[in-house]
Amino acid sequence: MRPAIGDGLVSAAVWVCVSDEPDEARARLGEQLAGYRTLASYQAMSERERVADMMDLLVVGSPDEVRAELARYAEASADEIAVILQGTPAEREAGWALLEEGLT
Repeated sequence: MRPAIGDGLVSAAVWVCVSDEPDEARARLGEQLAGYRTLASYQAMSERERVADMMDLLVVGSPDEVRAELARYAEASADEIAVILQGTPAEREAGWALLEEGLT
């Protein structure tokens, strides 16, 4: 059970990439998202949240793997999950298809 925070909601913003080649996608996205590591706001958030690498916040995999990872956020008491699709146009399209199908 999470601590009471009044009427506030727990929101999670999650970078998502639906890909049949997760290792390749992670390497490519790591290069694309590298700039975030240099931003003071992301460095502060990483330190506060104890995230060693911003790439640890990226969910990459098949539709079933992505659904399972997003379900973990819900199980951890996230009231709402903002999915930020990443990747190639085909990967983002696969992400949209996953969202349209639903996460359950």
